[in-house]
Amino acid sequence: MSEQNYTFFWTGKAKEEHCIHGVGFATTNKLLREHVVGTPVSISEIIMILKINCADTPVHLISIYAPTLPSEDHVEDEFYDCLNEIPSRIPASDHLLVLGDVNARVGANHTAWPDIIGHFGTGKINENCQRTLELCIANTWFKQKMCHCVS
Repeated sequence: MSEQNYTFFWTGKAKEEHCIHGVGFATTNKLLREHVVGTPVSISEIIMILKINCADTPVHLISIYAPTLPSEDHVEDEFYDCLNEIPSRIPASDHLLVLGDVNARVGANHTAWPDIIGHFGTGKINENCQRTLELCIANTWFKQKMCHCVS
């Protein structure tokens, strides 16, 4: 969908299905014209990739919405298997950024994963933590307002 200054790309379930999740990108039309390579690739209704040419190297943005804790095991397995396979498709010289909601709480134990968890995690880990940490996805490197932290 294009607007005057922005273009929106999204993926999700079909209109006739119960829509409980989806992912997407909103880009300025200038960025789209000058730096976006092709159109975003929809891997599934909860994983989408956008490639941007930057000055020194391409950047692949992966937008995700991970299954929530009540999801069935096979749904979580499919998601993580697919997500783990994506880096093999991307040249090692390119950059890769994963953005989105990973539905995991990594807790505050910085010493257990010192290269991954920052000093500002809160609460206790949940079931999705191990897989999330193995993918090195953690938003604990930057201090958050306490109203945005979940214990």
